[in-house]
Amino acid sequence: MSVMNQEGDKVVLSRQDPPEFWNLLEQHYIKQDDSKWRDLAAWVLREQAGWSYERIGIALGCDRGHIYRILSQLRAEMKKTFREPHDWPTNHPDKEKTE
Repeated sequence: MSVMNQEGDKVVLSRQDPPEFWNLLEQHYIKQDDSKWRDLAAWVLREQAGWSYERIGIALGCDRGHIYRILSQLRAEMKKTFREPHDWPTNHPDKEKTE
């Protein structure tokens, strides 16, 4: 999968090599902000492991409302930081259908 960063450069996000994926996120999104690692950990627990907001909050020492706000903000920032390139297939399985 590829996306565009804020400067308009195409960035290929590998699904085959997790270390490469995280290195790209670190380079183009996290930069020097260590709190974003925590936010990404919460996102992975929610999206990949299916943890509830409450369970993530317990693990990270926050209430579930705070976790919900963190994840909402993270999704918005990721959409702002990475955008789909113009050549993104319209029938791509990851793209939400708008009907």
